[in-house]
This record gives sequence, structure tokens and C-alpha cells, in this order.
Amino acid sequence: MNNFKKRYLLTVLLLLTTAVAVFYIQRGSPATATKIDIKTIPIKIGEWQGKDLPIDELTTDILETDAVLLRIYENPKGRQVALAVVYYQDNRVALHLPESCISGAGSFIVKEDVEPIPLPGENDFKANLMQVKGDKGNQVIVYYFESTGTRTASYKDMRWQRMMNRVRSRSNNGALVRFSTVSSASPEEDLALVKSFMALMSPLLTEYLFSN
Repeated sequence: MNNFKKRYLLTVLLLLTTAVAVFYIQRGSPATATKIDIKTIPIKIGEWQGKDLPIDELTTDILETDAVLLRIYENPKGRQVALAVVYYQDNRVALHLPESCISGAGSFIVKEDVEPIPLPGENDFKANLMQVKGDKGNQVIVYYFESTGTRTASYKDMRWQRMMNRVRSRSNNGALVRFSTVSSASPEEDLALVKSFMALMSPLLTEYLFSN
């Protein structure tokens, strides 16, 4: 009986806490929105040279934001890594996960995992890893979510961080960041290539998108 009462009280406390958070989110002054020109992300970084790909209006309509970047970076050896960034300033918008697009594009996922990503001078973080086969070739895809104060493989963690940022009247922007390469080597070599590029690009994206 005592255990039941404790669980009941904890449930009530959790509901009250959630209600208070929602109240302040809805009634509080809007968080400061950071206006970002996503095209200002450097097109050259280290030995990598980028090239923007066109994005049609249907894509931006589906994603519900025009702050979308799709760019191919190439190193002197001719190896390429594709960068896709979908950026949102509005906490009410739900991100479209990469998995939902793959099956509809004639491809299928053969492996899913969570991969540690080492960054120079920063703590490691974890990103989602997918190996994909299909009409567009074999691909290694690594993606994560980011908002002011967090970089994570978990969509739920990112949404929670954005909610807390709004409660604190901080910028509640968020982004899906995706890196991929069409395989021209083994999956292990392709992943190493993507991670080496991420070591340069991920801190730069944080600086450009989430430093304010």
C-alpha cells in the first residue's frame, strides 16, 4: 500500500511539473529567435572544397523550413562527403528523420548503430550510423541533432533541450545534421572518412548555428 501511495505521489508530482513547464512555455515571452543565413557556412574548410546542390520548393515545403543546406565537399584525393543541414527556429516543428526517406528512395538499411564521434578539443558525442544499400549505391550515413546546449543522437533529448531553452528564454533553435558518402571503399574506410570530415565541420556548424 505504501509503495502504491509513493508511486501515486510521484506521478502527480511529475504531472504538476510538466504542467508548470507547459504553462511557462505558452505564457512566457517568446525566446529570442536567431536569424541564420545557412549559406554562410564556409564552402571551403581545410583541404575540402564544397559545392552547393539545388533544393526545390517541394523539399522546403515538406521540411517546413527554407533554412536547408545541401552541399558536396570533395578532398584533393577525389573523395566526397555530402552535408545536409535542416535548421529550425520554431520549437513547434517536428524534424523529418532520415530513415523515413530512405525506403521511399529505392534503398534499404542494412545496419543501424550509434557511433561515438571524437572532436578535437571537445568531449566525444554520439551520432546515429546507418549503412544503406540500394539504387543510389551503398552509403554510409551519420546524423545527429543539435540545439543550443546539446549535440546528440537522440531526437527526444534534443526536443527536451529545446523546451528547456524556451523556458529559460534562450534561443530554442534546432537542426538535423547529416553526413553521408557513396561507398568507394569498405564501410569501415567510408566511416573513417566521414568522421575525419566531421571533426572539422561539426564544431564549425555549432559556431555558425548555435553560438548566439
